Amino acid sequence: MKENDDRDKIVEILQGYTWTYADKDPVALSIIRDRIESAARIRKMHFYSELVTGVVFHLPNVHEGRDYEIQTDEWQGLDRRIIGDFLGKLSGQSFIDHGFMLSAIVIGKYENQPSDFFFDWMKEINILTDLNEPTILKFWAEQVKKIFSHYASGGG
Repeated sequence: MKENDDRDKIVEILQGYTWTYADKDPVALSIIRDRIESAARIRKMHFYSELVTGVVFHLPNVHEGRDYEIQTDEWQGLDRRIIGDFLGKLSGQSFIDHGFMLSAIVIGKYENQPSDFFFDWMKEINILTDLNEPTILKFWAEQVKKIFSHYASGGG
């Protein structure tokens, strides 16, 4: 199969995704996108915890739409789902627009790489063929290089 055919299939999958949280708070989505892009412009990785610190989410399907802040010292399952959904939406859009997964530069403080959920999702949408370490590391390095190159050249 040709690379363009693969890309077209992945774009189709991404365009069909339904986002549980990210579509419901454009302000929080914009803040998170700006923080990731700012880090990318200076070729810096961004920690999950720093990414969401101070972001107040307004999600009608979380706490009846009241203000919700992720407490990064006590990550809950809901917190991981929310941030994963926002990062998924941003990555899906950046893949469609630019050919890379923007959230590849968002990492855990202890793992120093994206979460397993990120790589699981890459396999689910057929970007990764397997989850072996060499495959993951090669893919991740390619994504980081594409992101940093894009933003270093003035992309946005």
